[in-house]
Amino acid sequence: MAGCGYVGDPKPPALNIPVPVTDLRVLQTGERILVHFTIPALTTEQLPLPLVRAVDLRFGEDAIAVDAFEAGPVEVRVPLEGWKGKQITVRVRVQSDSGKWSDYSRALEFTAVDAVRAPEIVAESHPRGVRLSWKVADGVKVRVSRRDPAKGEFQVLDEIAGAEWIDGAAPFGVEQSYVGTAIAGAAESEPSKPVTITPEDKFPPSTPRNLKVVTGLKTIEVAWEQSPETDTAGYRVYRAEGGGEFERVTDLIVAASFSDARVESGKQYRYAVSAVDATGNESERSEPVEAAAP
Repeated sequence: MAGCGYVGDPKPPALNIPVPVTDLRVLQTGERILVHFTIPALTTEQLPLPLVRAVDLRFGEDAIAVDAFEAGPVEVRVPLEGWKGKQITVRVRVQSDSGKWSDYSRALEFTAVDAVRAPEIVAESHPRGVRLSWKVADGVKVRVSRRDPAKGEFQVLDEIAGAEWIDGAAPFGVEQSYVGTAIAGAAESEPSKPVTITPEDKFPPSTPRNLKVVTGLKTIEVAWEQSPETDTAGYRVYRAEGGGEFERVTDLIVAASFSDARVESGKQYRYAVSAVDATGNESERSEPVEAAAP
């Protein structure tokens, strides 16, 4: 009869030693030191490690309590008080459910500093969307985040070394909410209080430039450079006879030119032009030009 079961040399028992933590990170946020790492899911023999008995997190020789017992990401929040001004060597290891310790992770050197204050964000409408400004110390950057209407969460937009930033993607008439986080080296502030704004388009196009006049048969032709703004809807032409007051002589016109046929031979005329955007904002009038009707 044929035998059954495993034939061959017996396998040694698994060592059950966890692999070391490889993604240890340390960041100071406001009045806390945040430590992030991932408890490994495997042993050194590439076998599953679903549970751990303990996590040994060290600040120098001081043990920091960690309440985590299974594979996956971990965040440990340590109060800043008592660590300010100290250079700390941070390392971590984990113990399997059979009592075997992993090697320590790579040690990180970290210096705790005074808490960084959150910036005070000021928001205002800008021709390109929303202008954000703040005051921070030299060398401090600000990370700007905007609330995503679909997710309801703040999404990082940019990290700025200066004192202001313009959100050119913010549409006029749509409410926007922003927060800012000050960053100084490995330390950062808590997010600022949210600031909310519904940007308004109250900015007219640039004033038309380089008006030119050409006299024709019973007409005066006026032309100018188009305003560069993409929301420019058209232009208004103003005319004055001699030294009189300017009066508007056109409704909104799209072309950057105007032919004035309502002129009298021998009379002197002055012309000025303004630009108007899609929401009705009107620019200043251009420098006037002058011509005599033939």
